[in-house]
Amino acid sequence: MPERLVAHAVRLLDEAGAEVVTVRAVARRAGVSPGAPFRQFPHPHRFALLRGALFGAERTPALEEGHRAFTHSIIE
Repeated sequence: MPERLVAHAVRLLDEAGAEVVTVRAVARRAGVSPGAPFRQFPHPHRFALLRGALFGAERTPALEEGHRAFTHSIIE
């Protein structure tokens, strides 16, 4: 299932942009519960961080770059 979740996330990103890619949206597309993605990856704390306030709308340029690198490491 992890590969399926990542594929749905990438498709959603391509279709609608990063603003709409959330764990809940990806889970909905994959047909699983909103909590399922957190149980499918060996480091679920990463996903908690992604949905937390740290990566909210008020990102500094340095935080934006860190977020981009972090997201890239997950999907590559």
